[in-house]
Amino acid sequence: MVLSPRRDICANYIYHFHFYYYCSHHFYSSYHSSREVGKRLILRLKREVSDDEIATLNSEFADIIKSGSIERIDATEPEIRDDDHVNLNRIAFHFNRHGYARLRVMINALNSV
Repeated sequence: MVLSPRRDICANYIYHFHFYYYCSHHFYSSYHSSREVGKRLILRLKREVSDDEIATLNSEFADIIKSGSIERIDATEPEIRDDDHVNLNRIAFHFNRHGYARLRVMINALNSV
């Protein structure tokens, strides 16, 4: 079945709207935001990350960890000073700064729990 150009545009618009809605709402289901403090990337989350999840993240995403490991942390001094979402849960690690696609996969994994 061939849609008329007008119907095709509407169908395309509806598809993209639903795709955008799903992606934007799913992307922020657990993940909230990130911030670099010193040499660490801090991911702020709406939920606590379990010890098992931390172990899995360290194993699965070792390729984007420059040194050390992923760990749970409290709000840092700069975040407290800036009142920057100090109530959220956090994980932090030394990000290699070239694995952004893998970082997105990590965020998706955190959102999938």
